[in-house]
Amino acid sequence: MGRRKALRAAVVGCGRVGFLLERDPLRPKPCTHAGGIVSDRDFRLTAGCDIRPDRLAEFGKAYSLGRAHLYPTVDALLSSEPLDVLSIATWTESHDTIVHKACRSGVRAIICEKPMAVTISRARSMLAAARRHKTVLLINHCRRWFPEYRAARQAILDRRYGQLRHIQGCVLTSFGLSEGDWHSVLDKSGGGPLMHDGTHLLDIVFYLTGLKPLWVECRIERPRDSSIEHSAVGRMMLTSQSAEPGIEFCFEAGGRRRYFHFEVELWFDAGRLTIGNGILRAESSIDSRRYSGFRDLSSDPDFDWGTGCGTAEQVCMRELSAWFDGGARPQNTGEEAFISQEAIFAAYESAVRSRRIHFPYRPTLAQPLRRGRSR
Repeated sequence: MGRRKALRAAVVGCGRVGFLLERDPLRPKPCTHAGGIVSDRDFRLTAGCDIRPDRLAEFGKAYSLGRAHLYPTVDALLSSEPLDVLSIATWTESHDTIVHKACRSGVRAIICEKPMAVTISRARSMLAAARRHKTVLLINHCRRWFPEYRAARQAILDRRYGQLRHIQGCVLTSFGLSEGDWHSVLDKSGGGPLMHDGTHLLDIVFYLTGLKPLWVECRIERPRDSSIEHSAVGRMMLTSQSAEPGIEFCFEAGGRRRYFHFEVELWFDAGRLTIGNGILRAESSIDSRRYSGFRDLSSDPDFDWGTGCGTAEQVCMRELSAWFDGGARPQNTGEEAFISQEAIFAAYESAVRSRRIHFPYRPTLAQPLRRGRSR
């Protein structure tokens, strides 16, 4: 039996990930907060909010929302619209304030853009507010909803290629090379490529492996006249409660590349999985055709990368709908996202102090990048 009334949802931040990317001719649709909401019949997009009048009007026209349902401030939106769901697609520095206000207003579910917040304390306060008001808080680490990543995770759980031994990952971008938008302002962004793109990389590694960080070492590079790094490289030891040895994870974010590249490489006893944007490779160990007594890696034609189940935004809304109906919590909870957020701030502090930082992380710097050295 279906729900009698659609759940009411609104979007705060009517920019790129709020709704503008729906116009990208190359991306599968829906690919934005608003697009995900309107694609699911269990939800109804009832309002929008943005500080830019032109952007707000554009949003209203795209989704047939009258001026009475378009708001210049979050306070006006929350005081006028009875909402079940709020999507937050604003600058990072505003996330925690909006989450607190939405929780107090009675919003039952919040989908917030990554990264969570510009400081570790503000990210932690978001979790506390959600728990206090019994609100489900989701962070948009969208790769958790992709079938190929779920297939890779299942292969690790099933030990298809034996024990996982090593992980390498990168998210390479031109982030940090140019100034001019809010990402280059530390108070608004909280950090550079490690913060804004690296959060996807760390989160998906934690999701795939089910492991948590034991320690991290990191080095950052940034121009002398900038507070935002253009490159971050490091290594992290991942561990679990079992007696098995830890697994080293080597990462790079940014790197002054003139392209975007996301990739995770998982090395096992008897195989390798490589997964990323447009990259799907499964390899298993076979008797070598080149050297007697050796084994090589060869393509595994039987690996099942999963079938299409819609875009990440559609899967997110389906899981959220199921939660409203009494089902399990969706994959991307704030508690899960906080692990990668904490790891990023620990990595920044490692770079500032030039030493290994252990977990649980006990920050001694409110904003490590303010103390960071240029290289």
